[in-house]
Amino acid sequence: MDIAPHQIIGMVGAGLEREVLGSSAIWLCTCCQTCTTRCPNGVDVAGVMEALKQRAVAAGIKAGDRRVVAFHRAFLESVKARGRVHELALMMRYAVKARRPPEGLRLGLKMMGKGRLPFLPPRKTATRDIRQLFKQAKGDGW
Repeated sequence: MDIAPHQIIGMVGAGLEREVLGSSAIWLCTCCQTCTTRCPNGVDVAGVMEALKQRAVAAGIKAGDRRVVAFHRAFLESVKARGRVHELALMMRYAVKARRPPEGLRLGLKMMGKGRLPFLPPRKTATRDIRQLFKQAKGDGW
């Protein structure tokens, strides 16, 4: 990320939203809720990031690096397909969309060997509901 999540919150509070909307950080955030859970100030960081993405789309601001958009799309496609993320499929989708070899391939193989990265995708989880959410979101400009 070009700007850390805590810096983004500070910049928005300081009225620097335009600079934040042009950053790659908001697009790299997958809204996994880790930063929100760990925030000592109780800020919904993931919610702020998602709101900033929506504002950027509404303002016609695109991410400066096409790889960021490629990752974002690959992540959403992975969720749409299975109802949750399958990291191996995500890496492969991203590599195809970004037109570059998978980054971290060596680390991924090491993680698979230790059972930390599953080869097979997780069972489908409420994919009908997830697809309905994607349909609704598409009507909102996503």
